[in-house]
Amino acid sequence: MPESKEHLTEITVRLSETDEFGVVWHGNYPLYFEVARNEMARAFGLTAKELKALGVFPPVVDFAVQCRLPAKNDDVLVVACSIDPLESASITVRYRITRKSSGEVIATGHSRQVIVNEKGFLQYQLPDTIKGKVEAMAETYRGPATPPRPSPPAASQ
Repeated sequence: MPESKEHLTEITVRLSETDEFGVVWHGNYPLYFEVARNEMARAFGLTAKELKALGVFPPVVDFAVQCRLPAKNDDVLVVACSIDPLESASITVRYRITRKSSGEVIATGHSRQVIVNEKGFLQYQLPDTIKGKVEAMAETYRGPATPPRPSPPAASQ
């Protein structure tokens, strides 16, 4: 199996993204994920504008984020994303956000998108108009971006 590779996007936390306690409000992590996912897709000619022109729409149907440590104003974050093996017309992207200065993991998560046509009908295969680009992106950024979960400690006798 080819080695995992991640797409990296840097984001600097702005004051407006923090809450009254001075940490990034949890609702901003999906936005950080979206910025990284869109930058990764842009490199393969898969922008929202280009997809719309082709009559292809990729709604997010599953999303999760796990917050691990707080990020603060002016922190430079690195969002790593990678793609799980493709399943028909479904694309799952894994994310890991780290603090650039220390490498600490701030948040992890995933999103899954499906492909629908202009009428909203689910597509069961990637349309030929995007298949090559999606497959190239998936091969280039093969997952996982999130570290495997540690094994539970052995039970004591």
